[in-house]
Amino acid sequence: MPGRIACALSPVDLAQHEGRAGALGLIQIGVWLVLGALVIAFSAGSEGILSGVSIPADVVVIALVFFLLDYFLTATIMAGIGAVTGSEQESRAIAGIFGFVTAIPFFFIFAFFDNPNGPVPVFLTLFPLTSPMVVILRSAFTTIPPLELIAAFVILLITTLIIMWIAARIFRLSLLMY
Repeated sequence: MPGRIACALSPVDLAQHEGRAGALGLIQIGVWLVLGALVIAFSAGSEGILSGVSIPADVVVIALVFFLLDYFLTATIMAGIGAVTGSEQESRAIAGIFGFVTAIPFFFIFAFFDNPNGPVPVFLTLFPLTSPMVVILRSAFTTIPPLELIAAFVILLITTLIIMWIAARIFRLSLLMY
């Protein structure tokens, strides 16, 4: 019965439903952010390890926007992987590849130290699978040019929408197969 209902939905509606179900993870992240902000706020006047920590509001907004887009991109990719694989073991193997790709910026961390506006950090800023992490990382070392930031956002948004559409199609086809 659920398969019949799912097949009656359009692929985009189906993906949006799955995205709403994933919002519970966003609530958990929100709780962690609020708790972190409270810890920093209460330790501001003390001599503790966090006494000199301040995070500019624009960096927080940029990080949240990129985090949300990355969350939906990753969730959509994983839903597509789950739809085409036949077992949990296959899903984990393929998902591990994407986990490795998102960790690529850490292999080039010295490029961020030496020249945060160099070709490698700029490329990783514009590459959709690494851009959320790299934008936050680069903002710790330098001011990212607004045009690069807008380009990274647009590329990530378009990639997320395209992957969501493709994953919804794959998910719908996999439902029709079983």
